Amino acid sequence: MPKMSDMGPIERRINVRPGLTLYRRPKSSVWWMDVGVRGTRRVRASTGEEDVVRAGSRAWQCWERQRRISLGLPPEEAVAFESPKIEAVPPPPVQVYRTVGDVLRAYRMYLLTHAEQLDSSGRKPSPAALINSGIIANYLLPWWGPKSLNEVQESDTSAWKAWREEQTTPIPVMMNRRGKVATYVRNRSKPKPPTLVRERAVLLMAFAYGVQAGWIKRAERPRLAPLWWPVSVRTESDRRPAFTKHQKNKVLSYLRERRSTWHEKLFGLFVRVMFASGLRPGEALALRWSDLRDVRTTKVATLMVVVRGVTSGAKKTGSRKVIALPEVMGAVKELRKLHTSMKWPMERDDLLFVSKAKAPIATFHDDFRAMISALDLRPDIGEIGFTLYSCRHTYATLLLDAGLEALHIARNMGTSVRMIDKHYGQSDFEKTPELVIPM
Repeated sequence: MPKMSDMGPIERRINVRPGLTLYRRPKSSVWWMDVGVRGTRRVRASTGEEDVVRAGSRAWQCWERQRRISLGLPPEEAVAFESPKIEAVPPPPVQVYRTVGDVLRAYRMYLLTHAEQLDSSGRKPSPAALINSGIIANYLLPWWGPKSLNEVQESDTSAWKAWREEQTTPIPVMMNRRGKVATYVRNRSKPKPPTLVRERAVLLMAFAYGVQAGWIKRAERPRLAPLWWPVSVRTESDRRPAFTKHQKNKVLSYLRERRSTWHEKLFGLFVRVMFASGLRPGEALALRWSDLRDVRTTKVATLMVVVRGVTSGAKKTGSRKVIALPEVMGAVKELRKLHTSMKWPMERDDLLFVSKAKAPIATFHDDFRAMISALDLRPDIGEIGFTLYSCRHTYATLLLDAGLEALHIARNMGTSVRMIDKHYGQSDFEKTPELVIPM
């Protein structure tokens, strides 16, 4: 068996799972596999397949065979891997995709390959492919994997939902607090309805992929029942809270006093950008330098922010252009200084909000909750507590109070006039009673 160093340079590599890797050499049109299971000999062999999905299926069979050997069990597949070339072995028949797990693993291989590709502009696609790949490995394969394709029933959706909601085993979590990394164990939270809806959608996409590949007959495609939850009705007392001008100034003063670490500076600038643009938290975290455009008039200079939409189960909004308030200029100027202090080149595709290791920031929710607790800020009686979305709600409320039309505010925020009137319109007559007083 040739060593890895004897095989020449590797053109592409896909890590399928620990102990299983697919790779392709520059002068080879077929995929090779590198299978290593503790207690067995390492297998480095050609899959004999040019299609990455079929190669992944062949490699997965080899890994499963080696795993069973390591456990002292008889191997299921009688495929010989004595030679580095196995082109003589015929491709697996359609009947090999007899379980849901077979289809899920093939679809996961397709997603991993898609995540490695670049689009026409040279930018990698959204991380949705990697996220869906993780969903398959962690939340679909353990429960759906052993099921036969012809035994899937609509009632299985409810049983899977109950299994997911019972997964509250403790998991290790790492947090960065003022430059110090601490590890603690917390219980896995109960999945929210949008999370389960997305996971069910990934399973349906895997079935559709199986139909397109010819592994599942269209008439025999498994069907899943929809997920149901009790409908929660938002009451008037649950209107979305916004900061008053006094509370907003209190928040900004708090952020100016706490700028000792990189993370504290970044969090303060993030909140200022949110106040000035009305973006959703996920949209602000996804901003890149190429998304900022200068806008200058005879009276004011500000920025136009290009929002490209955020994927969270389903896309929240489409692309839009946001005219931010002039105060955003100061926040972006400080962000540039922060990046320059690290001698970063600030490429067009670089994110605005990254850690000191230049890794994307997942969320600022914990920092925001700590700030609200330290300031002891509370909204009006009967309203829900402040969240990061309160910065967006403050933006909408201040524009309404300034007399701007709801249509223009809705277009700038990527929402509808109905939503503006429902959640923010109540502030008009409370603070400007002259609007209903006849002159």
